[in-house]
Amino acid sequence: MDAPVKFEQLVQFRVPTSMSAAIDHAAKQKCQSKSDYVRQSVVRQLEADGIAIPRAAADVGALYDRLTDGRQRYALIVGDDIAGISYHDSKPDDGRNWIPVLHVDSEPFDMARHWRLAPIYAIEAGRVVCTYPVVEKSLEHA
Repeated sequence: MDAPVKFEQLVQFRVPTSMSAAIDHAAKQKCQSKSDYVRQSVVRQLEADGIAIPRAAADVGALYDRLTDGRQRYALIVGDDIAGISYHDSKPDDGRNWIPVLHVDSEPFDMARHWRLAPIYAIEAGRVVCTYPVVEKSLEHA
């Protein structure tokens, strides 16, 4: 499943009880939250009205390689194994073997059509590659 996305702006509006129930029903049919269903509906309508919506980067590397505060993810390597992964301001200098972590999607990701499954970790060329399998949304992967 996707990592949680934080939205900066809260927009509230009132609807009749019957509309709230209809939104809830439609969202459940698509395995979505009511908020996600409404958000995607608004985006589709704005685009249909010719209004371009700037979109945040959806690739997993943009989400996880470096946090907004500048910290980067590093993996502690012991022997041939990944002993731990955590974010640091810079590469830890504690005498242990720390290597950077690179996050990638298995294929291009579209939030409206795909889910990300649990990542697969591999040590490659002096870094840990964290690959998120991308699958089509369906009840099979719910």
